Amino acid sequence: MLLKEYGRAVLELDPVDSAFLADLALRQTVAASAVITAVIPAGAGHYMVVAGGYLGRLGLPSGRIDITTRFPGLEPIEVLMAGTQVAAAVPKQPVAVAPAHLLVDAIADAVLDQVQTLVRRGLAKSYLRTLRTTPPYPGRLRPDLHLRLFSGRPDRLVTEQRPLSVDTFENRVLRRALAILSPLPLGEHNDARVRMLKPHFQRVALQNLTASDMRRARLTPVTRHYQRAIELSAVLAVGQSLGPDAGYLHGSSLLFFMPSAWEAFVVERVHAALPDCQVLPSFGMSISDEGHTAVADALIKKGGKALAVIDAKYKDMVNAPSSDDIYQMVSYCHNLSISCAVLVYPQAGADSVLHVGSFRLHVLGLSTTEAGHLPFDERLSNALSGGATWH
Repeated sequence: MLLKEYGRAVLELDPVDSAFLADLALRQTVAASAVITAVIPAGAGHYMVVAGGYLGRLGLPSGRIDITTRFPGLEPIEVLMAGTQVAAAVPKQPVAVAPAHLLVDAIADAVLDQVQTLVRRGLAKSYLRTLRTTPPYPGRLRPDLHLRLFSGRPDRLVTEQRPLSVDTFENRVLRRALAILSPLPLGEHNDARVRMLKPHFQRVALQNLTASDMRRARLTPVTRHYQRAIELSAVLAVGQSLGPDAGYLHGSSLLFFMPSAWEAFVVERVHAALPDCQVLPSFGMSISDEGHTAVADALIKKGGKALAVIDAKYKDMVNAPSSDDIYQMVSYCHNLSISCAVLVYPQAGADSVLHVGSFRLHVLGLSTTEAGHLPFDERLSNALSGGATWH
């Protein structure tokens, strides 16, 4: 069964599935961050199901619902990979995705391809320091620790061993990725690949690593070839961390909250477009004398001077900006003493500029496929310089 994010469709549901979805909608009282916002009876065994802002696979007691993007020019994997760059690594490359693939299947394909390649090449190993305080005592004696821990007792020893092991941080990331994929229904081919790969990680500890943990990987010349696999694994972990409370979701769910992912993607693209500027993400500011505050998605500064505020809008570009968005941006500009705000929407639509007094509000479209449009970098530079915007 298919839904589009923030869309609605009449679905034929088993009673147990309709009860599950109705309970999910009731539990998620904030519509802006809900997976399912409403389940409305629409005839015998049929229900109008309304989706929220998540993409991915929602597991049901007897089936599943795949929620797809509503923006045809947007490749969700590329958006989700924003912020997954690992330290000491080469720049990310686009992930090739077959157009017919659903999001979860496409991510699974990409992750399993990388893990399979690493297994064939041979998993990286390193020398791991282990201490033994019980018999047998492999390795070399550690008299200093023997004295510190056991006051030199003759019936106790401390030894240190540094065996060559596959239990490295990089391999723990891969095992975590396989653990996330394991309960998901991925189709016969990928289900078989997960089962085939898991035995290769039996000697690797399973840790509940988050996307942030994975991004802190310190790759060396020996492990640099793990970069793509770790970045894609971080995408899976983002789905785990951004999904709703696992306590009432079926185990085969993998969901991604796209408004947050879009914000990270826009900030990353602005960074890349303006290498000579300082881009400050999640910039907080005071908006009243009574202590009210707001947070802009990004503030652009150059030479210590604020140039513009950036706001990532994960909504349709038609009739943008809305009155609420205009009030919001004018407030930001006024409080930051700047004249330019840029709103970025996930569509390759016609750019525009709106003048409100001395303030300029630029509306820019951004897609992952910009064929036929002036590059986003150039359009953003035009907006900041006060020049014309083109499409």
